Amino acid sequence: MIHRALALLIVWSAIASAAPRKVLVLPVDGDAAPAQRVQLSTVVLEVAKADGGDVALGTTTFAETAVAAGCDPHEASCADTVLVTLGVDEIVFGTATTSDGKTTLVASRVAKGQPRKDQTIAIAAGEPADAAAPQLRVLYGSAPPPPPAEGSAASAPVPVAPAGDSFFATRERKLGFGFAAAGGLVLLIGLALWSSESSVQSQIDNASTNTPAQIQALLALEDKANGYAWEGNVLVVLGLAAGGIGGYYLWQDHQLRATVTPVAHDTGAAVVIGGRW
Repeated sequence: MIHRALALLIVWSAIASAAPRKVLVLPVDGDAAPAQRVQLSTVVLEVAKADGGDVALGTTTFAETAVAAGCDPHEASCADTVLVTLGVDEIVFGTATTSDGKTTLVASRVAKGQPRKDQTIAIAAGEPADAAAPQLRVLYGSAPPPPPAEGSAASAPVPVAPAGDSFFATRERKLGFGFAAAGGLVLLIGLALWSSESSVQSQIDNASTNTPAQIQALLALEDKANGYAWEGNVLVVLGLAAGGIGGYYLWQDHQLRATVTPVAHDTGAAVVIGGRW
């Protein structure tokens, strides 16, 4: 029973950790044109969704939410106050200002237990809002796109690093290896119980039944063997299931690895990022 309780605790702990983190993207504020701010908010939302989790778009800007939370939006600590007030694991917000036709977006990402990340993005006049996406991915660990080489063709593809620059940078990879490790451990415990059952079964096969005491001992051994067998069956199934869940998350992580495909346009080059959004 101790083995089974330990294994169940491991599996349920892994399942609990798999609950998707809640991410709230707050609408971009600032003095940029309202239509452009809406477009930028959509781009920020799409980039946040690519990192996984339960991602939703809020209805109030960071400044408005800060006032409701009773803090100054210009103070660094206010973001943590807003995070707690909203009851989410992560918030992403930004301010877009326009001057001389050029828009500057200052985007921020604040997550529990992580240092705040800020990214300033310049958007030229006439440039679409989704041109900010490569720089926004820096908030999630991607390297910024390199500047185009002098004299290079306008249609040259712009390389974009896959999201996450460390081995456990993505949530899917963490969950995948976590479930796989937990499933492997539980599976080993289940196989060990099967081995114990086999050993007890050998004792049963060789047991004497000449006296009442020997018969009682035999019955106790049979109960013990049945317990080992039942617990082993349960843990082997749980181990295989956890391993399967781990494999699914690792497959998702593989799908999230960005595939860069250049797409020619009359006005320049675009980059299509493949993966789950």
